[in-house]
Formats: sequence, structure tokens, C-alpha cells
Amino acid sequence: MRTRSAGSKEQQVAEQVDVMEDRMGNLVRATYTRVSDAAHRTKDRREVRRIVRYFEVFAHDLLDLD
Repeated sequence: MRTRSAGSKEQQVAEQVDVMEDRMGNLVRATYTRVSDAAHRTKDRREVRRIVRYFEVFAHDLLDLD
């Protein structure tokens, strides 16, 4: 961004994208950890299905899928 002499608006967008990427990564890791724990420790398949459905709804909303 600096080498291209990007304006302040471009820098703000780039910073927001970085924040969004970090948060998405955290969400994916947390979801995986919760599903893995539910699948391997509690043996409760309902919990696994519930978490996967939450994630699917979130992903469909994020990606604007129908």
C-alpha cells in the first residue's frame, strides 16, 4: 500500500479486510474445535449437527448463497 501511495481510504479498507480475515479465521478454528470436541468427547451427535448447521447458515449468509 505504501509503495503504491495508497490513500487513507484504501488503507482503511485494507485494515478492515485484515481484521475480517483474522475474525473469520478465529471463527473457523473455534467452530472446528467445538465440533471436534463434541464428536470425540461427548459423543453427542446432536451437538455436532447443531454446530454444523450454525456454521452453514453463517457461511450462506456471508457468501450470500441461496
